[in-house]
Amino acid sequence: MITDRTLLEAHEISVRYGEREAVAQVSLRAVPGEITAIIGPNGAGKSTLMRALNGALPVSSGEVTLDGKPL
Repeated sequence: MITDRTLLEAHEISVRYGEREAVAQVSLRAVPGEITAIIGPNGAGKSTLMRALNGALPVSSGEVTLDGKPL
């Protein structure tokens, strides 16, 4: 069942490794019951994005929330 409740949201997040920007201003919204795929070539920042979304990496700008609470 898909609902309008937002479970995970990223608002214009960026992640940097030193001077290198690995993820630039990504926004997404995930709701329960929805399937989301993140695709791209090697080195595009997919794994870095996932680490930022789960709180394992700090974001250099923007905000990630889980069930409305900042990570």
